[in-house]
Amino acid sequence: MTRKGHPAVIKLTPGQAGDAPHAPDLLAPARRGRVEVVIGDRGYDSAAVAARIRRLRARVVIPSQKNRAKRRRYSKPLYKGRNVVERFWSKAKQHRRVATRYDKLDACYLGFIHLAATLVVLRHP
Repeated sequence: MTRKGHPAVIKLTPGQAGDAPHAPDLLAPARRGRVEVVIGDRGYDSAAVAARIRRLRARVVIPSQKNRAKRRRYSKPLYKGRNVVERFWSKAKQHRRVATRYDKLDACYLGFIHLAATLVVLRHP
């Protein structure tokens, strides 16, 4: 996501899949030195994800999971900015087809997610 909460990368994953294994794909387009901060929820808390973000020379703002022995420090004021992502998806889910997933094929569903994301970005530049 960009500073305004607009998506940079959208990836469709199975509902039962965890977040952290997909982080490398989401971070792949990012270039070293171009990203300042990566903010994620606890689902992205893994040493591999944090190392990948550090290789981008970006700041890791991901809270540690409750069961982690050694907790990572993170900026709480920056983490509060994560709600822009939640607000974006709330706007995208105003399109019934995104919220209820009527499409049977992944390609059709992902295509409509891209369309809905485009409409949200055009409405809220």
